[in-house]
Amino acid sequence: LLILESTRAKVVPPYQTNPQLTQTPFFSKLSQEGLVFDSVYTTVPHTSKALVGILCGMFPRLTQPIQESTNNPFPLRCLPDLLQEVGYRTTFMQTANGKFENRPGLLTNLGFQSWSLQEDFIGDYQKVGYLGMDEFAMVDPAISWAKENPEQPFLLTFLTVTTHHPYQTPSMEEWPKPG
Repeated sequence: LLILESTRAKVVPPYQTNPQLTQTPFFSKLSQEGLVFDSVYTTVPHTSKALVGILCGMFPRLTQPIQESTNNPFPLRCLPDLLQEVGYRTTFMQTANGKFENRPGLLTNLGFQSWSLQEDFIGDYQKVGYLGMDEFAMVDPAISWAKENPEQPFLLTFLTVTTHHPYQTPSMEEWPKPG
């Protein structure tokens, strides 16, 4: 499950309205091979709270602080927890700092078995914006995690940070080279 932070549908395939936009060159292929949802709306434009809507199918509490990251805040079970019941492994990855809004607390409450946050990624990755580092830091750990038990189904959830304000991407020289 790929969750793009602060991204309007009309700028990514298959919903793209301007074919000259090229920010997401691999999304056309991904949208042809994956599952595409045509009617999706956020419950609230705050990331921690929107994750509750996406992964639990319910409205979050419309208050601050982020109560969803405290002990036992939900009246129902969320997707990661439900999938584990039928044999799935579940993990969540983001390159933003995990201390922000107590992300481990939220991920525990959502029912994820494991997660990797900015402080877990090792390597020389470029800092982007004020929240984290570029998403390339998640690629190798995600592949390794998926290969740990290739016969078992899994839910691997990515949350991007480069698509969050101030919308910075790593310089092209920093991008991995195909090969």
